[in-house]
Amino acid sequence: MSYRVIIDPDLASTCKKLRAKSPARYEQLKKKIRFIVENPKSGKPLHPPLKGQWRVHIGHFILFLRD
Repeated sequence: MSYRVIIDPDLASTCKKLRAKSPARYEQLKKKIRFIVENPKSGKPLHPPLKGQWRVHIGHFILFLRD
C-alpha cells in the first residue's frame, strides 16, 4: 500500500518559519516525516476521542498524524 503526505496549511506555514529560525530543527522534522512515510504506523496510537490518530515526538514537540 502506498501513502501520500498531505501537509496541513498551518503546518506548512510553521515549517516555513521554522526553516528560517532553526534549520537544524527543520531538518529533524523533514527526517521524521520521511521516516513516517516509510513506516506509517510507527507512532503511538491514541485512544478515544483521538482514535485513528498517532503521535510522534520530535524533540520536545509532538506531531499528530491521522489516517
